[in-house]
Amino acid sequence: MLVDTERIVYQRYGLPRSVAKSWSPGTLWWYVRRFFDGSYRLGSRLEEDPNQLGGDFVIGPDYKIMLAHPSRTPIDRVSVSELLSVVTDSLQESDFEQRSASQRNPSQENVDCTSCQIRPTADPSGVNADCNS
Repeated sequence: MLVDTERIVYQRYGLPRSVAKSWSPGTLWWYVRRFFDGSYRLGSRLEEDPNQLGGDFVIGPDYKIMLAHPSRTPIDRVSVSELLSVVTDSLQESDFEQRSASQRNPSQENVDCTSCQIRPTADPSGVNADCNS
């Protein structure tokens, strides 16, 4: 999980602020239903920006983006089961790649890439992770 109080990552991932999308009739109706069924409580969240759209992203151990879902509205989220599935697949893939690499050259250690950068693409559906090393 990433906490970005300066909202730098929001900008890098191309996640906009939107009053119209944050307070749309569909979003307001979602909150009203959740309030009355007891699954949402009103509280003081002064540190949050209610107009900032978020998203769900899974970054693999090799800094590869395994899932990129920028939210179109505050309630447009990936299900927890899908997130867990992507995380599990990512870890299994990474484990397989590490075992394969160690079998090819057992004396070579895995080196983490520290020059990887994440930046938005022209495609609004996702982002790219590029490695410069």
